[in-house]
Amino acid sequence: MRLDTAGMGDSSGSKAAFYQQTADIELAIDAFFQQCPQLTQVVLWGLCDAASAILIKLNRPDPRVSGVILLNPWVRQQQSHAKTMLKHYYLKRLLSRQFWHKLFGGGLALRRSLGSFWQTLRASKTRTAAATAQLTVTEQNYVAAMLSGWQQFNGKVLLISSGNDLTAQEFLQLCADNPAWGKCLQAAGHYHISDASHTFSTALWREQVEQQSYNFVQTTN
Repeated sequence: MRLDTAGMGDSSGSKAAFYQQTADIELAIDAFFQQCPQLTQVVLWGLCDAASAILIKLNRPDPRVSGVILLNPWVRQQQSHAKTMLKHYYLKRLLSRQFWHKLFGGGLALRRSLGSFWQTLRASKTRTAAATAQLTVTEQNYVAAMLSGWQQFNGKVLLISSGNDLTAQEFLQLCADNPAWGKCLQAAGHYHISDASHTFSTALWREQVEQQSYNFVQTTN
C-alpha cells in the first residue's frame, strides 16, 4: 500500500515536514488494518526523507510493524554533508584530468573554488551538539530522533543504498563516524547497489530493489 502524507499526492490537508509525519504514518497503518482485518503485521518502506520519517516514527513503538526497509535515508547536517563533499566530490575533482586541464587552461575560477573548499573544510570540523530525541522533533534534532527510533525498534531492518548518490554516502559516512549509528547498521541487513542513482532510475536497479524488498518481507513473516 502506498501512503501519501497530508498535502502530498492524493491526500488533502497541509503538508508537514518529513520529521513531523509520525501521525500520518500511524493513521495509514490503522486504516490498512481496518480495511484488511486479516493482517497481523506490516513492513514500512521509504526512500530518502520517507526513510527518515519511518525511523522517527519508531520512537512510538507499534507491535504491528515487524520490519522497515530504508532506502538512502536523509540525514543532512552541516558537518556530515561537508565530510561527504570532501570525500566524494572534492577528492574526485582532484583526481579528474578535466579539473587539471581547466586549472592550467585558465577555465577555473580558482579563488571561488578555493573559498568553497575552505568553507566546506571548516564545516566538516565543526562539532555538532550531542542531541537527544525530544517530544517535538525539529530540523535541528531529527537525526537524533532517527537514531533513537532505530535503537528502540525490535523488528528487522534492511538498508538499501546507492553508490552514485551523495545522500546515501552521507548516511553511510554518519554510520562510519558515529559508533551508535554504526552499531545499528551492523545489526541490520544492508544491500548496496554500487552504480545506482538516488532514485534507482533504471529498470535493472528497480528490479534489484524489488527483489531485495520481497526477500526481506518474507523473512518477517
